[in-house]
Amino acid sequence: MTPRLTGTEAQPRDVAVEIEIIIPVRIQENRLDLVDRVVDFACSPYLPSDVSILVVDDGSASRHFSLLQERLSGTRARLISTGRGPESSFSLALARNTGAQAASARYLLFLDADLMFYPGFFQDLSREVRLAGMPENGRRFLMCPVIYLTELGLLEWQRITPDCRRQFFISELLKGDSPLIEKYSSGTSAIVVSRDYYLARGGNDLRFSGWGYEDYEFTCRLIRRSDQFPLPTNWKLSTGNFMTVARFEGWKSVYRLYGDWLAQKGIWLFHAPHFIDHNYRSNEKENWELFQQRLQEDEVGQGEPPPLPDPRQGRSLFLTKNPFCYTREIAPYFGEVFFATSEEYGDKQSLQRLIDRIRPSRLVFGNPYRDAPTLNAYRWCRETGFPFIVCERGALPDSVYHDSTGFLLDSCSYHPSKWDHEIPPEEIDRVEMYIRSLWLDGKALELQPQLVGASATRQKLNIEVNKKVVLVPLQQPNDTVVQYFSGPIGSYANFLHAIRSLPATLGNEWVLVYKNHPADAPIPPIANAVCGDDCSIYDLVSICDAMVVLNSGTGLYGMMAGKPVYILGSSWYAHPKMNREVDDPARLADELKSPFVPDRQTVCRFIHYLRFKFYSFGEQQQRKGKRPDGSPVTSTIAIDYYEIRCLSPEPVLYKKGASPVSPRSLLFDRYRHTPISFQGEAKRNASQTDRRRRKLKKFLRDPRGFFRDAKNPLLRSLSYFFGKN
Repeated sequence: MTPRLTGTEAQPRDVAVEIEIIIPVRIQENRLDLVDRVVDFACSPYLPSDVSILVVDDGSASRHFSLLQERLSGTRARLISTGRGPESSFSLALARNTGAQAASARYLLFLDADLMFYPGFFQDLSREVRLAGMPENGRRFLMCPVIYLTELGLLEWQRITPDCRRQFFISELLKGDSPLIEKYSSGTSAIVVSRDYYLARGGNDLRFSGWGYEDYEFTCRLIRRSDQFPLPTNWKLSTGNFMTVARFEGWKSVYRLYGDWLAQKGIWLFHAPHFIDHNYRSNEKENWELFQQRLQEDEVGQGEPPPLPDPRQGRSLFLTKNPFCYTREIAPYFGEVFFATSEEYGDKQSLQRLIDRIRPSRLVFGNPYRDAPTLNAYRWCRETGFPFIVCERGALPDSVYHDSTGFLLDSCSYHPSKWDHEIPPEEIDRVEMYIRSLWLDGKALELQPQLVGASATRQKLNIEVNKKVVLVPLQQPNDTVVQYFSGPIGSYANFLHAIRSLPATLGNEWVLVYKNHPADAPIPPIANAVCGDDCSIYDLVSICDAMVVLNSGTGLYGMMAGKPVYILGSSWYAHPKMNREVDDPARLADELKSPFVPDRQTVCRFIHYLRFKFYSFGEQQQRKGKRPDGSPVTSTIAIDYYEIRCLSPEPVLYKKGASPVSPRSLLFDRYRHTPISFQGEAKRNASQTDRRRRKLKKFLRDPRGFFRDAKNPLLRSLSYFFGKN
């Protein structure tokens, strides 16, 4: 299957969300009632059109499976099998994972066959998905609380009008001693979760066999990665049950809050009593021990199952394995994955044998120009039309691209037909707000010195206010875009030669400021020029009147700041309305002296496309190292994605920075008789106190420096009211 490109944004809040119910079953002689329950569920007149049902059979005898298949024929339910026989232990974990992989809806609801719902339940749930912000944050999930009916309660359920069931049985629950209610639980396995996220997290752990704790283990993983509620102290504590837990301590105390969230809104499921086959519980002790082990492992980020592949995506053969290509959040979109070393595809014959053996749907590259075997494989894909995806770092902070058309200059993804279209005024505002946020935050592709502002930067570099500034961001000589896309300038050496001659040709009105690449060794000083290595690229762009690049991605920042950018090489962002390509370096000084003004509308359209349509985004953990030739290199060793595009039919968002539910919420009322504390709270409080003390000492010692080093530009401006030390 070829990769899919999309520019669609998250679903609006007034659009119904698709939910697929996954019901795991094993039909046995003593539980033939399950057939009737599943059929009743599938035939309910209260199922909305945007809800589908997937019944997953794990290990029923062939006659029982055939019976279920016959009874479900003609209903809205699909029936699939895990392929196992009755001799195996029933695995809820495998059934759920199989269902998640086979499902097609964006959201999954895991239900047992003995759960019943009231009219309007799914409409309520669909609204809650949107209210919980799940389309914007795929790590969020919902948990449905359950009221357990007695046999008498089930008879009453069947007797009364369906529209009255919910309120009637909630009233019975509130009485506290109703003969119709066995118990209730707000900590359940009935959860609504994003299918993409379920697959990315590896689903239920298949080491759990038979009945018990596989659902708790998976949901605890979700809880630790969700931002809805703060985490309690003593996470592994398992005392009490979900009805009686009264201290905000241990995993159960926060687990139940997820069910309480819907319970407070009157959204409940109802459990029908049934025969209990205690053979299902034969592995309960082993599962409990495994659960305790997994609580401990996951607290330190260990032991999580590998991501589950999305079968609809076929197979992917990776010729590179790095976080841009393969990390947990994006792994399912590549289907079944295989990895190969360059020795395995060193020539066309070897590559063909590899493809014949694995039969991949696509090849996946990091930098396809990184070595000769990889480049040959990439060129073979382009020549033959074999599907591929290039996964690399983008030009904006935190950005990553997954491009099925090529690598930068040889890609079709940057062609004006993709982005040079009218966009609404509100989207223009969105782009301008994003650009302003970059200059306020100061985050760039490489680590930068602290922002100090344009005036302080001119002062720091000793540049008079009447001087014009041309900024030259340097690149790494062995960078792919330098080696393969130098264009008219021919080489990096030629580029440096042109830059070294620029101060003399520009004259005294201009000052050339150059900045070495942060990950590279500095070049010998340029005569009659100023080195800006100790300044942030944002501050340097702010003070410059023009930028000159070979083809550096920092040219994009000049365009965003409205500065004329001159390109001496070949660049993927070259466009006559946004920048100027200079074929002859001898003309560069004349071009600078007659500057053009970038067309703001065109720039905004291009940035809008990159930021909101094409790039994925994730917080990147980097490490400095050296290449085999000894040259420095910055490697990305991990990416925590918060926006994923171009791999799924619509963007997948994991919104960052949301505040958890406050402990002042009424949901915490049951815990108020004892002090409520959270994981990391003492450390955070101590850290904040220590930080305040350090700031106060700095203010008393050096008030000018205190304001000069502030992140807020308004505070930085106050530094000028204090004299130099």
